[in-house]
Amino acid sequence: MSEPVTILWLEEITQGDRKAVGGKGANLGEMTRAGYPVPPGFCITTATYLDFIRRNDLEKVLASLAALAREGDEAALGRETARLRTLIASAELARSARQEIMAAYSQLLEVGSPKGQVAVRSSATAEDLASASFAGQQETYLNVSGAKDLLAAVKSCWTSLWAPRAISYRRRFWADREAVAMAVVVQDMIPCDVAGVAFSANPLTGQDRIIIEANWGLGESVVRGEVEADRYVVERTAAGVPSQFSVSPGHKARQRIQNPEGGGGTILVDVPLERRDELTLSPGQVRRLAETVLALEKHFGSPQDVEWGFWKGELYIFQTRPLTVQGASWFTDSIAGDDYLWSSGFLDERFSEPVSPLGWSVVRGLLEELAFREPLRYMGYPQSDSLPVTKLYRGHPFVNGTIFQILYKPFPDFFLPEDAYRYFPGGDTSLRKKASYPPSIFAPRFLFSLLRAFLRDAQDWSPWHNYRQWARFTDEHQQEMAAIAEQVQQLKETGGGVSLSRAQIAPAGFAIQRAGDGSQIRREQKCDLPSLEGCWQVIKQAQELNRRLLALHRWSLTHADLTYTFLRKLAAAWLGAERGTKLCAALVLGLPNKSLELDQELQKLTEVAAGEEYEAALATFLAQYGHRSFSLDIYRPTFAADPTQVTELVESLVEGKSNLQSPTSNLQSRISNLEDRARQREAAYSLTRKSVAKGLVGRLKMAVFDYVLGLARCYMPLREDQRFYWQETLAAMRELFLLIGDRLVAEGLLKDRGEVFFATKDEMEVYVKERGDFPIYEVRNRAKEFRQLQGQHELAPHLTYPAFLVGNRPLDTSKGREQVLVGQPVSPGLKRGPVRVVSTPRQFSKIQAGDIMVTRSTDPGWTPIFGLLGGLIMESGGQLSHGAVVAREYGLPAVAGIAGATQLLHDGQVVLLDGLSGTVAVVN
Repeated sequence: MSEPVTILWLEEITQGDRKAVGGKGANLGEMTRAGYPVPPGFCITTATYLDFIRRNDLEKVLASLAALAREGDEAALGRETARLRTLIASAELARSARQEIMAAYSQLLEVGSPKGQVAVRSSATAEDLASASFAGQQETYLNVSGAKDLLAAVKSCWTSLWAPRAISYRRRFWADREAVAMAVVVQDMIPCDVAGVAFSANPLTGQDRIIIEANWGLGESVVRGEVEADRYVVERTAAGVPSQFSVSPGHKARQRIQNPEGGGGTILVDVPLERRDELTLSPGQVRRLAETVLALEKHFGSPQDVEWGFWKGELYIFQTRPLTVQGASWFTDSIAGDDYLWSSGFLDERFSEPVSPLGWSVVRGLLEELAFREPLRYMGYPQSDSLPVTKLYRGHPFVNGTIFQILYKPFPDFFLPEDAYRYFPGGDTSLRKKASYPPSIFAPRFLFSLLRAFLRDAQDWSPWHNYRQWARFTDEHQQEMAAIAEQVQQLKETGGGVSLSRAQIAPAGFAIQRAGDGSQIRREQKCDLPSLEGCWQVIKQAQELNRRLLALHRWSLTHADLTYTFLRKLAAAWLGAERGTKLCAALVLGLPNKSLELDQELQKLTEVAAGEEYEAALATFLAQYGHRSFSLDIYRPTFAADPTQVTELVESLVEGKSNLQSPTSNLQSRISNLEDRARQREAAYSLTRKSVAKGLVGRLKMAVFDYVLGLARCYMPLREDQRFYWQETLAAMRELFLLIGDRLVAEGLLKDRGEVFFATKDEMEVYVKERGDFPIYEVRNRAKEFRQLQGQHELAPHLTYPAFLVGNRPLDTSKGREQVLVGQPVSPGLKRGPVRVVSTPRQFSKIQAGDIMVTRSTDPGWTPIFGLLGGLIMESGGQLSHGAVVAREYGLPAVAGIAGATQLLHDGQVVLLDGLSGTVAVVN
């Protein structure tokens, strides 16, 4: 537009007119031109607003408001806002502008405003942005009739641009805080039969599911979070079209309708009893709405937040804006249609803390393929390649429980491996029998698949050969690791033959780089850096060594479980259950293995005096065990990378206790003299033989027992030994990735080498091989989220790493805690803090920083207090209400839909609020 105008009809407006008509107006115009069912209307432009401000000499008042906002003087800001409201109400529009607005209003009524009323909606230039929704920050006036009321509503919309809540929100989420103007949209007022809000993606996870919340009457009751709305979740097919849906009916006790007594506005009335539990939408309406929402997402190129309504069977769209979502977190996987049972049992000992993107991506593919998919293929399972195998929840890995059901179903109860109980809720191993595959152990597909697989890999799977294969492999592993270690050292010393000038490497800001230990490395005019290709080639060698190790060790682990299980069954049958169990434990006690060797060496360090003698002993220890770590995640430093881990452990042992939380930390109970344990094994064996080997039958029994015991003693130590060798390879990979990190720092892509752990292995490979774009933004966001997840895990490990999940919801969340309230998760995060029950803004004064506010629902005017809160609990509302939208934008953990929360919780009570699972636990 070359000249400012007062009025633009919606069908005239394009996205290029955003400065003239604001965010809401631009989107409504775009939808109208594209043929979407938008109520007809027009927009009073920002030029009209700016002319009104200048004409009435209000710039100084606005400047004063901006200054008070910067100073944080809330009281003075409130007084000045009230003065502005009075000034705007009494000020006059230009005569020409007034005439144009009245003419447009008359024309709108002529084309069919249903009852002669209009909706007047604010449309600021700082509104409906991808990064900030401004949900509820400016005013909307419904059911407006008559010229006088229309002009008053327009002025009130202008005033709302400078309400304290809007100023507070802009200062937090919009950089250009004061360069803002207000347009106003005037549309036909649609007296909806049913209305609400729809999101084209899950606002918590970014998952491709359409979320619809609906109530009788006008949609304001849903937007304000005043009711328990019906909630529809519509799945999307691979082609991105809506498919089946599920519904969670709400008890809809109240609804908003147009004020029947005149005077404009809406009122909240009771819903007739017979309709409170009746579903608001028919299947056809759900599908039609879902199709429209997806079409809008496609049209605007991003997930959408849509306000809609049905009247006399026709669909109307009142607003669409970019959906401000948490986004699909790398640390929590969202799987379409996920109603699987997920178990932490297999991986919780290996990854006791949240995993890093690089650490998990290094091991995930190997674990999925070798530990789960290939065994499923061996059994002939038809969906072995498509079944989801692992997932992350808050950075913690889980395995699909369906896999354990299938793997353990063929085992009869008497021969079920001892550890199987860990993978089923409550240790109920009978759940394995519910698996649909194999239909029986005699099923031809199952039997022939097993036979074919075992014949193809006989040496590795055979219990009579596997331990010998392992012995040969460990020799080969050490030889190959020696070669890898030499290559790593060459890359560190020579830079792989790559020498770059400082100008080639990075701008001046990167002339000094911090090493991993915090010291500074000064870059001179020439800087030797490792070759990316050279590093990657060695990483590939190490990963292949990992693959071979796991392909062999999976059978060693299986045989350890089976032989010990068989040994216990024999002992229980021949010696009695209690006595047999005790003797079995003693028979395999303290078998020499790499972990016990490490423990013995640690014990020796406790006997060395501090000083040079200790430093020498520590160096010797690190030369042998420096590659060990408390985790398989290569983000966690090895003993060599951070020797203080060893020193602190030694100090704890000296004090007779361990203050580490890792499963590997309980060393006091594991460290004892190996010779004593050998004597205990011999004593247990003598007792067993004396009790069993009586007569010919007894001697035959003992021969069987001896044979099984021999195999068990071969395989039990291998459970521990594999970690020694695997961590040796992982430690080398860690060094190589850090060398790549040095290169990325020098190229200005990372701030420090440690950020490399927040890229994935695939992302690193693409960069190294193709020199593609490096995901700097994603890496830094993941690093920030990772730190948050670590803090949450330390605060409440039982919530962040539950034993089991169903989908993405912890199973038996309330078990073992005195009081747990369950509601609707609306904004993720974990917060522990005192409760403050608030029903009106007059009670805000009792809120301290970090408090958790409990209220029936939040008014958009409460936004300024959000910056002080630690969490939010609401009795009503859902994921799509204004309170939920703004809570997510503030990063505020929030739960809605907890009926009676304001009565159940009391000021000062400490609660643990989990905005991801939707629970509030009262802390004793």
